[in-house]
Amino acid sequence: MIGLALLTTLTVLHSILNSTAVRSRLRDRVEAALSVRLGGVELGSHSEVDWSLRLSFGPVRISPEPGSPVVLEMERVRVRPRWTALLAGRLEPGLVQMKTVVLRPGTQLEGLRALGRRLKATPAAPGKETPSSGSAARLPRLEVQDLRIELVSSHDGHPLDLGAWDAQVEVSSGASARVLEVAVQRDGGGEARSVVRWARGQPFQVEAGLEGMPLRPLIELLGQRVGVRATAGSVTARINGLLPADLKRGELEVSGRIDGLFLEGSRLASEPVGPWRLSGAGTVDWDRGRREVRLRDGHIGFGENDSLRVNVEGVYEGTRVPRFRAEARVDQLRYQDAVDALPPQFSLGDEAPRIPGLLDARVRVSGPVRDPEQWVLDVKLDLTGLRAASKATPFFLRGAFIYRPVDASGRSREIWVGPQNPNFVPISDLPRYVSRAVTTSEDAGFWFHPGFDFDEMKESLIDAAEGSRVRGASTLTQQLAKNLFLSRERTFARKVREALFTLALEASLPKARLMEIYLNIIEWGPGIYGLGEASRHYFGVNARNLGVQQAAFLATIIPNPVKYHAMYEKGRLWPGWQFKIRNLIRKLESNGIIDSGQAFQAEFTPVRFRSD
Repeated sequence: MIGLALLTTLTVLHSILNSTAVRSRLRDRVEAALSVRLGGVELGSHSEVDWSLRLSFGPVRISPEPGSPVVLEMERVRVRPRWTALLAGRLEPGLVQMKTVVLRPGTQLEGLRALGRRLKATPAAPGKETPSSGSAARLPRLEVQDLRIELVSSHDGHPLDLGAWDAQVEVSSGASARVLEVAVQRDGGGEARSVVRWARGQPFQVEAGLEGMPLRPLIELLGQRVGVRATAGSVTARINGLLPADLKRGELEVSGRIDGLFLEGSRLASEPVGPWRLSGAGTVDWDRGRREVRLRDGHIGFGENDSLRVNVEGVYEGTRVPRFRAEARVDQLRYQDAVDALPPQFSLGDEAPRIPGLLDARVRVSGPVRDPEQWVLDVKLDLTGLRAASKATPFFLRGAFIYRPVDASGRSREIWVGPQNPNFVPISDLPRYVSRAVTTSEDAGFWFHPGFDFDEMKESLIDAAEGSRVRGASTLTQQLAKNLFLSRERTFARKVREALFTLALEASLPKARLMEIYLNIIEWGPGIYGLGEASRHYFGVNARNLGVQQAAFLATIIPNPVKYHAMYEKGRLWPGWQFKIRNLIRKLESNGIIDSGQAFQAEFTPVRFRSD
């Protein structure tokens, strides 16, 4: 009898709720409620109640403001009542299901921000309880099926495919605490889960994690401005911590791992770069009263066994003028471990020495966040251990070798760098002002730095960030590494290999040998390689007999020798070029490289090219 009564009641309810009048009223109430909270809402004509009393309606299109672009679209929304409440005479949703959902946040996320502002500005209905006052247990379970996010790249205008997602959100109450559980799954693999537990007067306990989440969607979002995308790879991560209810202070333990990552992009390399294997961990804490966020005991590891490990720490101060301090450090790092930890596209090949030594490095940067020109950069690179170990490592550049330059048109030639070449000039045979004119013009710190001019690199990065023409920041050792070992491509991968080769050169050869090789291989004009050829071509003299003004001229044309060769072809200097030469001569005098008599004579001796 009881079963028959329940069946009869259910049949009557189903008939009433599916009547045209009731369905119309339900549809109007749903549309009105959504419009109050979300702005412009367009509700389709479909509405029905099935035998489990689930209300289904749709399609639903939501805009933050009437007439604005649609931000959220759902093909179907189903709402199932909570049976315990229904038996008590109350109509409460127990489950809300959204199927075939499309989110259109906008190119600059303007649609999503507008929807968020709308939700934040809409007051709660009078008499409604907030979750903190006791209604958390009555919030419905939320299920989203087949969620797609339609994003357009702000870089090239192409759509970004982030895949399809399912999600579940549920809040429940236990005997001593409430629990918020969120789970997200991506079609094709990958899952994210988070659990938050809290009780009155107790801190929130947070546990969150990613498991095998594909990296392509994330890289699509982060890399669209620089033209980099992921073709493979996944991330696994964990977050744990206790947070006070007011969130004024907090601390989270963060760790993660990236496996099998392949990246591609024209600025990155000419081919996909990978596989990358990275790991990281650290503690993030904040203090809202002091407006500080800190990263403590952090590290990033590269390679299978974190053979390249970088320790990182940082502080962000959210004052009226936001400031930051950050430090990255490697301690007793084996050079060869660093090389081997990188993907094979960064391989240095057989020509580079396999140095078994250790190096130490530290980078500190601080300043106002929005004013890079005020940033203070402090870099320490200690190659002492690397240089000591390199003495027992064979390296072909210590003796005579063949250099094969390739010009812009693809033509190549063979040049002996050694006594086999009559144009080769040992640095010991040159007047001191020849090499010093080159370093004064191109790399003033050459004799003292470890292969990199970090101040110049900082200025170059500032120029790039501000959209200015990027100045050259390469030292002579970096230029030498590029000429000896690398192609002409301008990619990030080549710059990384250039840096590794620079370390090898600085560790393996004394500065005088580096300068000797540099002077004898660089291009000084179209098809003119080495100082011996250049001095005879321009002035008809042996390089050992170059005058001060001739050495200064040759130093000033190094940045673009093919272009500046036009002065030789016309038989005279360009307007203003004599000033560049005189300025360089005065620097040589002020640095004590030449005396005042040499400087006076050189300044007022015109540059005369060889006459055929």
